[in-house]
Amino acid sequence: MSEIFALPSSVRLVTFIATMLVSAALLFCAVYGALGRRKPLHVAYVSSLFASMLVMTVTRTPLLENTNLTAATYVNLILLLPIALAIFILIREKRYYILIADIVWCIINLPFLTVIPHFAYVQTASIVYIIIRAVLIAKITLDSLSLYPGRLAIKDSLDRTADGIAFVNIFGRITYLNTVIKWALADMEISSYTRAKNIVDRIKSYAANDGRKVSDYSYIVNLNGKSYRFAFDHPISQITCVDVTEEEALVKETERNKLLLEKANDDLSTALSAIESIQKSRELVSVKGHIHDDLAQRLSILHMFILNDTSGNLRQMKDMLSTLEITSTPQQAPNLDDLISVLASIGVNLNVNGEIPKDESIRTIIYKLAKEASTNAIKHAKSQAINVNITRDDQNLVIAATNGGIMPSSISFGNGLNTLKNEAESLGGTLEASITAGQFHLVLTLPQTQA
Repeated sequence: MSEIFALPSSVRLVTFIATMLVSAALLFCAVYGALGRRKPLHVAYVSSLFASMLVMTVTRTPLLENTNLTAATYVNLILLLPIALAIFILIREKRYYILIADIVWCIINLPFLTVIPHFAYVQTASIVYIIIRAVLIAKITLDSLSLYPGRLAIKDSLDRTADGIAFVNIFGRITYLNTVIKWALADMEISSYTRAKNIVDRIKSYAANDGRKVSDYSYIVNLNGKSYRFAFDHPISQITCVDVTEEEALVKETERNKLLLEKANDDLSTALSAIESIQKSRELVSVKGHIHDDLAQRLSILHMFILNDTSGNLRQMKDMLSTLEITSTPQQAPNLDDLISVLASIGVNLNVNGEIPKDESIRTIIYKLAKEASTNAIKHAKSQAINVNITRDDQNLVIAATNGGIMPSSISFGNGLNTLKNEAESLGGTLEASITAGQFHLVLTLPQTQA
């Protein structure tokens, strides 16, 4: 220890001033690190360096000549704390070079190493190192501090933002609120001096009257034609306010479209049910028409057979009528020759002139036309001759059925003719009936594309 006091007073004075400046710099860095929420381990390390420098300032560089400080020098064992922290940081973060140098500096300044010859000069050199080290720490701290914007700059930025924000202190009071949320609260007649909990309660009340709840910590409020979304955390540390007018308009439009879609679905379901009912009715009419046609022809043929055949050959009559079996659906590709044969057996001549198309749908409708014409000729006109002529032109296929006999005073389409007319129209054609020169004409016209 005497080696220290052997130094000139001027050197000891400079050393004292230097260690005081280093202590102040380290104190500043420790305080800033704590307030700036830097890494707690680093803040603790800088604080331990400050404590060590403070102890060294008092015990090793006194201005007064005082050699009775042997016991006080052992207070420097506080250097063991920065040694431990430096080793911990070294292992955890692998920052080797500076921390190793710091550990060496702390070891050199331990009180039991004062036995080293010319220790005072080693101590002076270590002070030079810690000054450089403190300058580096201070530089890093000042660089970090220079990146921190001023309070007025932050306030100006928050006032310019399109969203509203208010900060709440630990006592539940508003410490700052920007322009947007200030005007929003003013529209709800809420003072900025109101406690944060009361503000939140008023927001919930407004949302219940004109708005909606999004979650336990978020509410939509409609104010003066605009919609705002207020949000807060728990416990309340800040309240935010966002203009969601456009988003709410989209939500309402979506809800309206959803209702319209549901109504359209109901209408569609009703329409489908009606279409299904109509389709069933049409199928029933078609079946009835088909049965009516077959039954009418069967009865007419049976009547003619009874009138013409007095032999009572019932088996022949049964075989003949079985060729005209009544079914619920039309037969596919019916044979016109069978109809001619059946009619011939009762003395009715069905003459078919012209080329019959190969298309099954056309052959079927020609068969139906011949059958309808022969049924009407037998039943109503009492005629025994029916002529069916098939002709073509550039655009149409024309099938004309003609018979004589008793002519009606007027022409009316019954169930059979209506059924045939509907089938002709389904193929893009027409069916016409007329009486000319004592002849009944039934003319079916189909486009060539169908033929």
